[in-house]
Amino acid sequence: MKCALEGIYRNGVVELLEDVPVHRTMKVIVVFKEDINEGYGNKDWLRLSESAFEFWDNEEDAYYDDL
Repeated sequence: MKCALEGIYRNGVVELLEDVPVHRTMKVIVVFKEDINEGYGNKDWLRLSESAFEFWDNEEDAYYDDL
């Protein structure tokens, strides 16, 4: 099972912001965001995924920009 959950790291403990649908011991990967003051939305993930759509930014596709 793979899923992504948000949480807060404080004093050596990660506090998840939602319930975990897991009832057994599992390995986890923790990724730290730089600025917690940006809120808990998906802005960072959206910004990181923008480059995946760069192939649509070309002259051949520009025709559809005005539709």
